Parts: sequence; structure tokens; C-alpha cells
Amino acid sequence: MPHVSVTPSEGMDLLVRRTHQGTLYGLMRTGGPGTVRLRTEGKRVVSLGVEPYAFVLDRGTGIGLVEAAGEVSIDGFFFCRVERGRAWVVSDEQADLKGAKVVRVLVTEPMKIQFARTIAAISVLEEGRSEPLARLIPGGSDPRVLEVDSEVARSVLRVEFK
Repeated sequence: MPHVSVTPSEGMDLLVRRTHQGTLYGLMRTGGPGTVRLRTEGKRVVSLGVEPYAFVLDRGTGIGLVEAAGEVSIDGFFFCRVERGRAWVVSDEQADLKGAKVVRVLVTEPMKIQFARTIAAISVLEEGRSEPLARLIPGGSDPRVLEVDSEVARSVLRVEFK
């Protein structure tokens, strides 16, 4: 029988659901926000902020999706830090987020997300359009940081890494 664990488990509810893309883990926290460590059936370890909930999709090929707050680490490697609110980060390919060349990001509010890898370009996507609404090259002091303002927070962002 595969083993799944959540640490710390106190005040934490876990829902596990099989999907056609893999196993989806829903983490719900009673009480205040906090960081947990999830060990999936596939023996992957994801540390992430739960505020008040978070999701992880283990595709079998690796972790393909996280919705989280705070710092996210996958198998002991820093992936990203969400500085406020929650963000969905999904691999565009069937690849593990750690090695994905392209991810899609959806945020709950204006925020900054610091990735472990350097961002090459950001595209603002809009429903019903085949081409991006805008394509941006990071221009801030840290090319690993995605800054999302109130206008862009309503869109899906396609982030390409170097």
C-alpha cells in the first residue's frame, strides 16, 4: 500500500483524488496559515505554504502543479516563493515543475513570485485569443522575480525560463 504523509499533520486535512493526469492532493488547514511537508505516493516531497488550502498534482513524471502560498520546495530543491496570497503554477509540458521550460501562473492578487530559475520572457494570455495579449522581458533588478500588478493579476501568465 503506497504511503502518503503530511507533516505537521495537526490541524491539517488531506484529500487524495486520482485524475487522468495523475494524483491530486488537496491540503486544507484549520486555524492559521502554515507550511507543511507532503510526501506523495510517488515518494516526491513537496514543502509549501497552506493558506488556508493548497494543491499538488503528482503526474508520475514529477510534480506538475502546485497551488500554494509562501515558499515551495520540491524534493528538497527551492522552486519558488510566493510573497503574498496564493499562486497556481502549472507545467506547460508533462514535465516536472523543477525542470519545466515553460509554466503557466495564475495568482489570487497582485504579488511577487521569486523563482529559483531565471525568467526569459513572460506572456500575458487572454481567453479566446490564440496569440498573447502582451509579451514582456523581465526588467527588474532580479530576473528570477515575477512582479504581478493588479491589471495582470486577472490573466494567466506564461513564464518561460532560460
